[in-house]
Formats: sequence, structure tokens, C-alpha cells
Amino acid sequence: DLSATSAGVSPTAFDFESTMIHELFHAVGFLSTIDQNGADPFGQGTTNAGDWGPFDQYVGNSSGILINGTTFQNNAAAYSSAVVGGAGSSGLGFWGPNAMAANGGQPVWLYTPTSFEDGSSGSHLDDEFAPYNFVMEASTNTGPGLRTLSPQEIGILKDIGYTNIVPEPSSSVLVLLGGLLLGHRRRP
Repeated sequence: DLSATSAGVSPTAFDFESTMIHELFHAVGFLSTIDQNGADPFGQGTTNAGDWGPFDQYVGNSSGILINGTTFQNNAAAYSSAVVGGAGSSGLGFWGPNAMAANGGQPVWLYTPTSFEDGSSGSHLDDEFAPYNFVMEASTNTGPGLRTLSPQEIGILKDIGYTNIVPEPSSSVLVLLGGLLLGHRRRP
């Protein structure tokens, strides 16, 4: 089950099931494909229309969403200054209406360290900006991990198109995803 934390995980081991839940949500679209320079995965989107995933269409800096919903171009200058903006409102946020409603009307801040981390920057929630404690943070500690999505994380899933969110994935799906690791770093 998706209990709040994992029982029986050694304090010196990483929680496999918690990690697989995290990676499963990357696999269903909880990730940004915006590159460090603001381009899409095909190198487009800074001077012409880009090919963005649903998550990317809600990514923005402290002023709001950066991908133009009409031209599908990214405001690359604003993106590049925020992508390494550091914690909280100086970096990037997720501006989806459901996520913001669950976060008191504020964007949910994304992980944007001062040095861009390919595969991690913009694709995780900010674990350097308190008081967050999310499954989709950029790093994890040893010992029991989180297994329950927060209202903000559920809001993000709704914003990217999921309407019927069932909080209990099959254990066999988690095992099948055992080899899928998308830039989830471990805390020292």
C-alpha cells in the first residue's frame, strides 16, 4: 500500500518502493523536457514553436508561465535566468491551476539548483525550499521514504491530464520499473 512512510526499511538503506513510486511518476509525465537553454528535446522552441510535454506548459519563473500557448515558443531569456536561479521563487515553478490551488494559490517551486543538473533540474520539486516534503523531490535520504503524494503533487498530475488518480500502483509495475532511474539523486 502507499502508507505515509515505508515500514521495515533499514535506516542505512535506500527505500526501493519509495524510489520506484517516484520513478513511476516520472514515467507518466511528471518531468520537464526543457533544456538548459530553454529549447525542447529537439533543439526547437526558442525562436520557433517547440514540442512540449503537458508538464512543460506550466513551467514558469516568478512572473508566470514561460511557454506561449499560441506560438508554443519558450521565453528562453526568462527561462535561462531562472533555470539556475536557486531555491524558491528565484527559480522555476509549476503554475498549473490545480497545483496552485493545492498550494495556497502559489506556484509549486521546482528544483533549480545554481548549476543546471541534466535530468533533474525542473523535473523535481524543490527540496531546498522549506517546508516541502514531497515524493517528487530531487533527492532522498536513507531509511524509510515517502509513499504518499501530497495534494500539490496530485494537483500537478491533474494539471498534466490525469483525471482519475488512484493512489495505489501495483507492486508488479513497481518491480518492472526497477531499472528506470531518471536523475533522482541521493543525499550524501
